[in-house]
Parts: sequence; C-alpha cells; structure tokens
Amino acid sequence: MWVALPMCASIMLLSATSQVGDEVAPIPFLWVLTLAIYLVSFIVTFEWPALYDRPLCGLGLLASPWVYFFMLLTPEAGLRELLGGHTAVLLCVCMVCHGELYRLRPAPQRLTAYYLGISAGGAMGGAFVSLIAPLIFTFNAEYFLGIFGAIALWFAFLFIDRDSTFYRGAMRPAWLGLIMVVALSGYLIRITAASLDEFIVMRMRNFYGTLALRILDDDKNPDQQYMRLEHGRITHGSQLRGKDPAVRRLPTLYYGPHTGVGMMMGFHPSLGHRRVGVVGLGAGTMATWGDKGDVYRFYEINPQVLELAQDQFTYLSECEAEVDVIMGDARLSLEHEEPQNFDVLVLDAFSGDAIPVHLLTLEAFKLYDRHMAKDGVIAVNVTNRYLDLHPIVHRIAKELGYEVAFVMTPEVKERTIAEAHWVLLSRNGDIFNHPIVSQVAERPQGTPRVSLWTDEYASVREVMR
Repeated sequence: MWVALPMCASIMLLSATSQVGDEVAPIPFLWVLTLAIYLVSFIVTFEWPALYDRPLCGLGLLASPWVYFFMLLTPEAGLRELLGGHTAVLLCVCMVCHGELYRLRPAPQRLTAYYLGISAGGAMGGAFVSLIAPLIFTFNAEYFLGIFGAIALWFAFLFIDRDSTFYRGAMRPAWLGLIMVVALSGYLIRITAASLDEFIVMRMRNFYGTLALRILDDDKNPDQQYMRLEHGRITHGSQLRGKDPAVRRLPTLYYGPHTGVGMMMGFHPSLGHRRVGVVGLGAGTMATWGDKGDVYRFYEINPQVLELAQDQFTYLSECEAEVDVIMGDARLSLEHEEPQNFDVLVLDAFSGDAIPVHLLTLEAFKLYDRHMAKDGVIAVNVTNRYLDLHPIVHRIAKELGYEVAFVMTPEVKERTIAEAHWVLLSRNGDIFNHPIVSQVAERPQGTPRVSLWTDEYASVREVMR
C-alpha cells in the first residue's frame, strides 16, 4: 500500500495533465493547475488529516467514472465544464490515495521505509506513464487505470481496515452494489469512447504523444472526403482523398494558395529550381508546392509522423521535386549541416501549447540566416489559438535587420483551408512589394514591446492571449 497508493496518484497526475492538455485545450502552463491539485491533496491529508472525510471522498471517487462518462457524452461542452470535470476527478483520486496513505503511517522507527515506499511509488508511476504506457497503449489508457486503480485500492483498504464498516466483507449487499456500479460505469465508458472514435482509422503513440488518423466524409461531394492527422486537438495535416490525383495534390490547412507561404511559393523568383526547407513534416502538405528541379528538405523529430506521412498520405510520394526527410531536432540538424542556400525556409512547429522555444530564439534565427540564399524568405506559421507569436518573430527580425510582412487569411471550409497567420522575413524587401503580397500583407513599423527571446531567456507568459 505504501507503494501502490502514491503510484496510483502519480499515474493520475501525469495522465490527467496529458488528458487536459491534449483533449481539452492546449493552453500554456495548464499543467500548473493539475500539479497544484496533486500537491494540495498531499498537503491537506498530511497536515490536516481531519479534513479527509473517507465517506465523502470515497463517494467522489466512485462518481469519478460517471463524471468522465458524461464528459464523453457531451463533446460540445465548453472549456470550463471539461476542465472542471477533469480536475474534480483528479482531486478525488488524489485525496483518497493520499488520505489512505496517511492512515497507514507507521511508528517512528519505520518512517524511513514509509517515505522510501512513497518515493518509490511516485517514481514508478512516473516511469509507467512516460516509458511503459506509450509502448503498450495507443491512447491515454492510463487515465482510466488511475481512476479504477484508485477504486480497487480503496476497496482493498476498506476490506483490511479494522475501523471500516466493510471490514472483511461485512455488509455484503453494499459490497455487491458498489462493485456493480463500478463495473457498469467502466462498461459505459468503454462503449461511449468506442462510438466517438468511429471516424478514427488508426492510432499511434510514442514518447512524443498520441497521433490519430481521422477520415471525414461529405456525402454530397465524394471529392471532399479527406484524411486528417491529429495530435490531441491540434491538426498536423489533412489531404483530400478524391480519385483525381490533382485533387489529392491540392494544398490544405495553412498552405493554401492565398496564405502567406502559398503566395511565396507561387511567385518566388527562384520558381522552378527552388531549395525549400521545412521544419515540421506533418502530413507533408508543403510538398504540394514542389516542381521538377526543386529540392525539399523536411526536418521532423517524431518518427511516427514520418511513417504516417509516407504510408497514409500521398503528398511525399506524388511530389515532383526531390524530397529528403531529416530525422531529429531541426535546430541540431541544421547546426551540423553545411549551408543549404534555402530560397524558402518554412517554420511550422508552433500550433500547440508546448512550442519548441529553442526554434524561436535569436540564436536560432542566426542559424537559419546561415542557411538562406541571398533573396531567401523565412516563413513562420504563428497560427496559435492561445499564443500571439507575431511580436516575438517581429522583434527578432528587427534585431537581425530583416524586412517583415504579416499575412493573415480566413478559413475556407469547402476547400479545407484553415485560418492561417504567417510572418514572412527577408533581407530583400522588394519581394514583399509584389502585387500579390502587397494587397494582403501588413508591413509593421517600429519595434514591438516584447522581450527578445534568446537561448538564455524566453517568457511564454508575455505572449499568452
């Protein structure tokens, strides 16, 4: 029990943090809320044990599966409802685990073993979620293990605790009722989750998270059936699945012809023999802009993304340009490469909450500059629901003497084009005077009042919306 209870609480903390960040909203620093709940439950049960009411917390624990069941039934629920439900479940699980753990405290001469068991349990829970779960589960199954594991441990404690009304199986009708309620809630969660995944054709998971492939249909227009690559609520690429190859090669999401990067690819002076670098592979949508004679170098850190892009999407296989995919961290890869003379360098790794800050620092852009051709353009996709990254890129551009243009384009659902915000940087400002760009681009003046992000200092707080 000294090991199992803290292990269960640790599993619940990490899995709830992942569930909230991936399925509710990828809000920066949201992990602080779940960590605070975990720590508060520890503090309350150990500092003020009288506040731990076993029957009340036990009822909350038994209600936790039903809370999650109703959240599954109402996917249209708002941020507050979903966040409140998940945090309530986490609080109930942690209160029971830590409350019963306090009840098991030993005599002073055994405290060393007691605290060692608590530490070992917490470490084992973390190792299970981080190392083992990605190998054996294709979704966040440890969230359910945390809930039902806590219920099982609570039942076991009620059975062996002499002060419990249920000691050694007493009140058998009540035991039978409790077990039936838990079994029914697990069954309902299982069938409801299965029904919500009816459009998902594949799931994959590794250290970097869970990826899902979802196929969406349009009965009125078969050419509008498309496959989407998802990481939680973040879409990393989509492709129309019509029989016509020309339809499959249409750029979607942030890469449409009227987006910032689409306009750059459409008229850049190097048309026909471009060298293009892309940080973030996704489904490989940028390859739709490849022509014969072009060279495209994609940089991707997640091997499962490459596997899906090659096996489930046709952007890479149908691209007429020469395509190379470099696996590993993009910045480290670029540091070890000779200058690539990119005509266009696309940075598309900032749509989620845990943005790779090391790709948005002054030192990183100095590295990109080393790989750019004379009239090269750096296109940064800053589309993000929770972070306003425009001023960060603008501030770095001013520091390095780049000309800057902002291009914001609206969503076009019938063409699967998403709302897109791009920041374009070039040392040749005449590129942005092209009629196609000048009509829609904003040329900001002055220096934004934000900190200059460097490898030594970067504050996400100042760019939160």
